[in-house]
Amino acid sequence: MKYLLIIMISFFCLFQSCTESNSIQGTKWEYKINEESISFIEFKADGSYVEYDAEVGEHLYGRYEKTNDRIILSQERGEYDNEFQEGSRHRTPKKKFEMIIKNGSQLGYFDRLKNGSWENDYYFIKVNE
Repeated sequence: MKYLLIIMISFFCLFQSCTESNSIQGTKWEYKINEESISFIEFKADGSYVEYDAEVGEHLYGRYEKTNDRIILSQERGEYDNEFQEGSRHRTPKKKFEMIIKNGSQLGYFDRLKNGSWENDYYFIKVNE
């Protein structure tokens, strides 16, 4: 009985540490375009995210789901959507994007990963936990 209890506690601790280290909630990831232009993605604890696209100058909002090293972003709206009529081509479309974490510190769009390398070195770096 004593050994069973030790095994159960060890399994629980291992499972708990893996789950915590695998979490992205509360993290921020940046992609530096140049010294003045930095895009970022922030993952909130409530399952939402904010992405800032420095090239366009707009914040994008949505929800995320994480499984292992994959993250599915469900883009819901853009910062300026309320300035356009419903159905306008200028409103941010609702889309899904797949991202992947590579080497524990690189986050990028799955379609930018070619033969194990990031196309044009386009990936985000984790800046906090």
